Amino acid sequence: MRYDRPARMRDSSGTATTREATRGAVPGRARFGVLVVSHDASLEGAVHEALTPTGAIVSVTRETVLENVRGSLERVEYDVALLDGDLIEGELAGSLRVLSGLFPPAVVLAKDVGQEERLQREAAHLAHEVILTSEVGSRALGRAIRHAIEVRQFRQHLGISDRMEAVGRFASSTIHDLSNLLTVILASSEQLNATVPKGHPLEKDCQTIHESAARAVALTHQALSFSRPKPSEPAVFSMSDLVTNSESVLRVLVGTRVELKTTRAGTSDLVRADPTQIEQVLFNLVANARDAMPEGGPVHIQTQVQHVGGTTRGLHMSAGRFVVLSVSDAGVGMDPEIQAHAFEPFFTTKEVGRGTGLGLNTVYRIVRGWDGHVHIDSAPNAGTTVTVYLPAAEAVAPSSGRAGAPAAAPAVGGRETILVVEDEEAVGELVEEMLSAVGYQVLCVGHPALALEVCHSFEGTIDLLLTDVVMPEMSGVELAERIQSIRPDIRVVYMSGYSDHSATPGGWLSEGMRLVSKPFDRRELVTSVREALDGER
Repeated sequence: MRYDRPARMRDSSGTATTREATRGAVPGRARFGVLVVSHDASLEGAVHEALTPTGAIVSVTRETVLENVRGSLERVEYDVALLDGDLIEGELAGSLRVLSGLFPPAVVLAKDVGQEERLQREAAHLAHEVILTSEVGSRALGRAIRHAIEVRQFRQHLGISDRMEAVGRFASSTIHDLSNLLTVILASSEQLNATVPKGHPLEKDCQTIHESAARAVALTHQALSFSRPKPSEPAVFSMSDLVTNSESVLRVLVGTRVELKTTRAGTSDLVRADPTQIEQVLFNLVANARDAMPEGGPVHIQTQVQHVGGTTRGLHMSAGRFVVLSVSDAGVGMDPEIQAHAFEPFFTTKEVGRGTGLGLNTVYRIVRGWDGHVHIDSAPNAGTTVTVYLPAAEAVAPSSGRAGAPAAAPAVGGRETILVVEDEEAVGELVEEMLSAVGYQVLCVGHPALALEVCHSFEGTIDLLLTDVVMPEMSGVELAERIQSIRPDIRVVYMSGYSDHSATPGGWLSEGMRLVSKPFDRRELVTSVREALDGER
């Protein structure tokens, strides 16, 4: 919570007192701000006693005058309020209602059962819970305050989730547009590579453009995986290769003040997992290491293979070979109590706006999902090393078309007629050129209404509809349904900058629908079209 006001005192005429207790508090742990509205000064001590077991730093401000209450609420974001029932029914009767929107969840004190029942009805707009004054010295006060704080934190976390969802939607939309641009760059550079003869002065430049575009494509897919999680796609891959391939992006992530060092395993370090998820693990760990060193410093990423038997570092692991990924920093470190909570969702020691408390929890969930383990080795001012253990996997024999196999045959074209619907003009022209070059007759339009006109007016057969998913007027899914009602035998392939068949702003892609993901090159597009034309209806 944001509570950074200095300690202050005010006299009994209405001046507030502010006290802060750190008994049992752990540096970097939570800070709770409590607003007490009461004439009873002993309540301050009671609040401290109630929250001492949490190990938090507790700041208490006591007010009795309405305007002072208003000022405190407008200047400070409190976690919980403790309200005197006599003041609510007496001096401040009715007045507090106008401030109810500013109040955090409140615990109201009633002097007897009758007042308790009245306040439960009449102060419902303020009170999270009403308890008897006689219970102040018991555990009831601490339980009520802690519960009210948990309610407020839960509301905050819901807000964080909403913001994260909004960021995800924005990122997906932006990356969709970026994918259109990369489709043009990737395909155009591919054409240049095919056109420029070997030994030409521009040959190396053409290759560099194509390779850079391919790396940009990988980045868009990675960004989409963060903004729109998709079902796991397990594969066998080298952990060292994953680190190496991510290194350029990681250097941008950590910035110039952090020195990034990597050490590769000296032997085969294959694992079976979803590479995108493990990339997310790596990115989260490196981001945490960066944040632990505000002034900069070294971050070391290391991969190795270890034979583990039984309990290792307190982790109960099955005996066998494990691929180990570790990320070390020289930052502020963590004491044992913070480490004990490090994997809890929404737990964070970062200042407001700097973290959601989801990074290590996400790491833990992903790693455990692949039968792995995570260990933290840290101490205050001695840095942190987070170690991930994943079961080692055996190499799989390469299938045809993979690395080591003969070069794939050129993608096969045809003589069929294809209707292309793409609202991005440059992409539409590129797709038309790609398909025409391998023999297809192409009808290319820029929006759904024109596509429907063509379907009604074109006298020949249209064998396949190739449409973008996200378009103005209507989605590609809706367009396909309408066209199939006019031409029932038409095949359909969708194009999209979104990475999966899940919900997109343009509609739902169901299992079995054919999708070619942007950015794509000539081979991917031509192969997808040929498979759709030759496949079962």
